[in-house]
Amino acid sequence: MDQAGFEWALAHAALSHFQPGVHEGRAQWQAEAAECSVRVRWDPDRSIQLEPQPWRAIQVGLSGEAVDR
Repeated sequence: MDQAGFEWALAHAALSHFQPGVHEGRAQWQAEAAECSVRVRWDPDRSIQLEPQPWRAIQVGLSGEAVDR
């Protein structure tokens, strides 16, 4: 994936979970998620020894149109 594709994916992404303060309600989040072919979430990161790190890593899931692009 090139930079333009990654930027498109983030611009057309929905969070993988409901987040109060970001979404007006669960129904709004569900509608948004149903329309998007890209999901984003922040996961705990781990070292090569599997030790938890103090930062999080972005996880981007692609489906449908996002995969085709």
